[in-house]
Amino acid sequence: WLPDAAWGVLGLALALVPVLFWLGSEVGAASLWREIVARPIEMTTLQSKPIPDLFLPGWNRTQWPAFFAALLFRICALTYLGYLVVLAGRWWRAFARRESFDQPLLLAVVVWGSLYFLRSLGRSDEPHLASTLPPFCLLVAHATSVGLGRLSAWRGKGSARTAWAVAAGVFALWVAVSGSQRVLDPAYLGTQPLAALDGTVRTRPGHRWVDPKVERILAETGPEDRILVLGPQSMFHVLTGRRGPGRADVLMPGTFRGEAEERVFLAQLERDPPAVVIRPQWPFDFQVARSLAHTAPRVNDWVEARYELRGDADRFGLLLPRKPPDRSDSDGGPGPAGGR
Repeated sequence: WLPDAAWGVLGLALALVPVLFWLGSEVGAASLWREIVARPIEMTTLQSKPIPDLFLPGWNRTQWPAFFAALLFRICALTYLGYLVVLAGRWWRAFARRESFDQPLLLAVVVWGSLYFLRSLGRSDEPHLASTLPPFCLLVAHATSVGLGRLSAWRGKGSARTAWAVAAGVFALWVAVSGSQRVLDPAYLGTQPLAALDGTVRTRPGHRWVDPKVERILAETGPEDRILVLGPQSMFHVLTGRRGPGRADVLMPGTFRGEAEERVFLAQLERDPPAVVIRPQWPFDFQVARSLAHTAPRVNDWVEARYELRGDADRFGLLLPRKPPDRSDSDGGPGPAGGR
């Protein structure tokens, strides 16, 4: 196994070292470490979400996907732990007998899946869990196969019909409980065409606000103007074709690793002020402690001093540069001394 491990390390090195060397030569080793390791870890900590609590959904089908996601966090953890314990025991026995370990591919899948699953625990919600499911699905298929094999050995005969029935049952149960069949319902995906995307994408009626907001931003800006989004909604850059200020095109907890980075960003805003500022009407994760006033107070104060809300604030408020103060008192009009 030592030669095999050496070849494996060499393969990883051949794939990674040239890429790391190229990136390091472009931005420097310090920047590479900061952006690939330090910042993502800090952002995960600052944006952490606990594993959702278990609850009983009853017969309310709309609650089943949330229930399944909460349950799946526990099932995934137990599955990976069980596989690791069993495979570690088999590896140790093979090592003690000086035999070859007979499940290297399965062990690789379990290690890969475990690391991927741990990634989702930093921000434990359904979308992050979904991104880690491919290796878990492989283990579900493997466990189903092993179970069928033991069932056949117990019964003394195998049955292709039984295998097909069990596989279909597992698949149907997953679909029904997770609610993944919802994507077949046009009303779930949405029937309202988005004019911002030439009608090629449809969304739900509750997102009718998107087109008016996009039209307003386009009316207030030119192709070369920049916009500032005070949240993680990068979709505004895509839908409007307007660039951000650079360095940080979206703002959320962890965007700035301290006061120094925030001041560099502020200096950039001073040099090239955005034509429009887009402000979500709720704090990040709906937590006041994660609002812009707490995570980037200097940027928040800079915007408050120079921009004002124009029009409605439905979901997202559009802030435009404040109008210059009224100078009517300089030509003899009523001023503060005249009792205004």
